[in-house]
Amino acid sequence: MKDSFFKKSLKNLPYTAFQNFLIKSCKDYNAVLVQEMQFCPGKRWRFDYAIFTSTTKIAIEIEGGVYTGGGHIRSLGFIKDIEKYNTATKLGYKLLRITGTDARNLDKILLFIINFLNNML
Repeated sequence: MKDSFFKKSLKNLPYTAFQNFLIKSCKDYNAVLVQEMQFCPGKRWRFDYAIFTSTTKIAIEIEGGVYTGGGHIRSLGFIKDIEKYNTATKLGYKLLRITGTDARNLDKILLFIINFLNNML
């Protein structure tokens, strides 16, 4: 929990509930969950979460700053994210992008993730 996202998430019950849901789901699907996983040698890119099974690699990215003009929605940040996501796809990851608002709207996002997992695993 060295990243500021996780420090903030411990103070934010919906994020904690989201993390707990991911942990439980991975156990239910016999999958491994990794937080803040660096996935590309030579790059500092990380996924917020990665889920691994014997046949599938799923990356979950929580996109911040959507409503506040954060760095990931500005031109340079957006372009860098495209490179990151395209590289992840080339490496065989299925990518699920959600907003911080989605992660807090548990009813909506949890149903979506359950359906996503059922279709991917």
